[in-house]
Amino acid sequence: MTWSAAPAPVPGAVQPLPMGWYPSTDGEPRWWNGQAWTGIRLRGGVPGTDWATSEQPGLALAMGFLWLALGGGQLALGLVSPPMRIMGIFFLAMAVLWFVIAASTYRVKRAPAPSTPPVAPDVIRPLPWEQEGPGAGWYPMTAQVTRWWTGTRWSQYTASRLGVYPTFHGPRSYRVVRGISLGVLAVGALALVAGIALAAGAWPEHEWLGWFVLVGGASLLLVGIVLLAVVTRMQRRTLLLPTEPPAGWRG
Repeated sequence: MTWSAAPAPVPGAVQPLPMGWYPSTDGEPRWWNGQAWTGIRLRGGVPGTDWATSEQPGLALAMGFLWLALGGGQLALGLVSPPMRIMGIFFLAMAVLWFVIAASTYRVKRAPAPSTPPVAPDVIRPLPWEQEGPGAGWYPMTAQVTRWWTGTRWSQYTASRLGVYPTFHGPRSYRVVRGISLGVLAVGALALVAGIALAAGAWPEHEWLGWFVLVGGASLLLVGIVLLAVVTRMQRRTLLLPTEPPAGWRG
């Protein structure tokens, strides 16, 4: 059976606030995803992101604890091999960064909901419901992410299980992701070389440490390869605007 009538609203029920750009408590228009504030804002007429933000603050918090554990382990190894302290300090710095990202994101998300009408300057358009031609709709970029096509051009908005998010920061974020991937790859390669040198007997009293560093370096090298070959490629499809219309689209 096909129903054509829409359900009546429940009396007294609070209707969810639609997604859009709303003036936030700090005075800057900020993207409201329909449920909570995000770290994407409009400052000086230019869309961008907070310097420390994440779509998943819980994941950022988990990353902080992971780097904290790694840093503690490296500092403990530093009692035997002082050079390991350098990596420990670096890992602890990464832990602090992730904790700051989590705290900043939680602070933004817990701000009061919008109380004024949304704004829509030209710089943030087309919005993810505006149609400019036939065939407008959401088209897949990856298995989990779609992007809004207005019928004539791609918009800067993608949708996933986390909601709808602008991608004006896409080019910069893509460069960051690629840089992190290359960094992990480089650190893994250096650790692998150092581990081989230690395990081969360059310092016999530290042979066990060499095997530990070798395994860690090989693991980081593998992670770096995966990040560069898989994650970076996926991020390119979700963060950067496609150069061609949707496959099969006929304007």
